[in-house]
Amino acid sequence: RVRRTQEAIKSAGGLVPEKTDVYLAEELFHGRVETRLKAFEHAYVKPLIKAIKDLGLTVAQVEEYLYARHAPERNAQIAKINPEFREDDTPGSGMTNEQAHAIIERFDEAGLTGGLEEVARHVDELNVERLRVIEDAGLETPETLQAWRDAYQYYVPLKTVTDGERPRTGKGFDIRGKESRRALGRKTAAKGLLAHTVVQAEATIVRAEKNRVGERFLNLARRYPNRDLWQID
Repeated sequence: RVRRTQEAIKSAGGLVPEKTDVYLAEELFHGRVETRLKAFEHAYVKPLIKAIKDLGLTVAQVEEYLYARHAPERNAQIAKINPEFREDDTPGSGMTNEQAHAIIERFDEAGLTGGLEEVARHVDELNVERLRVIEDAGLETPETLQAWRDAYQYYVPLKTVTDGERPRTGKGFDIRGKESRRALGRKTAAKGLLAHTVVQAEATIVRAEKNRVGERFLNLARRYPNRDLWQID
């Protein structure tokens, strides 16, 4: 239907420049996504996996360290926004500050801190790249992104692995909604931190490319107003 609409516009003497060519954007979508995901894997995921292997660490050790490193700042943030966790001093990350400090100390005593910090650096770079993709694609406001950066220095997604869980990429080309659901606290331990970190970033890349198609459609609707076909809210 989009192709037929664009052909009708051309038949009537209208122009459909590239920035309004929705059909072309959709045709290029899958190839662009595949290219960007491969580039992301090469630049961030493979170096992360290689660092874990080269440093003689296990995924479990890395996830435990990342969790402990992030828990205190997550606890503080959740306490600010959710009275339930503030009133009874329940840790909003699913890990107490005392548990987090004990884990950090245990790794330090075992001489593993240096290697774990090196791996954590790769995770941090991956998360920085995700925010850059969100910003470049216009998926969130600069104010929201800055609030995320201000709240967390050692962010990792704290989720629970469930069967059949799918990355949040939006249905079709519809990506309405926020890029991240607001964390309101958890009372159980999170799992699969590394997997969720990678999947979350990959989902952002897909949403960025979907937004490219959506922006073309918006440009087309603006260039050729037609209340029988579309309205801009």
